Amino acid sequence: MGVLPGVADIVILSVGGRCHFIELKSKKGRMSDAQIEFQNSVKALGFQYHLCRSLLDVELALGDFGLGTKARIAA
Repeated sequence: MGVLPGVADIVILSVGGRCHFIELKSKKGRMSDAQIEFQNSVKALGFQYHLCRSLLDVELALGDFGLGTKARIAA
């Protein structure tokens, strides 16, 4: 209720109007058709999109987005 099917779990709006998307899944979780369609759409528009399966994946995605984190995840 309230969000279209397939929209990423985390949407980050940053300086300069940039938009970044993170989809969170468990180690074995699968993306739905709607999620794959959303991913393809936003990437075609030039936005960054990451599928993350761990906290470390999220930290790496934030780094790719040029957004640092104060905390570091122990590997």
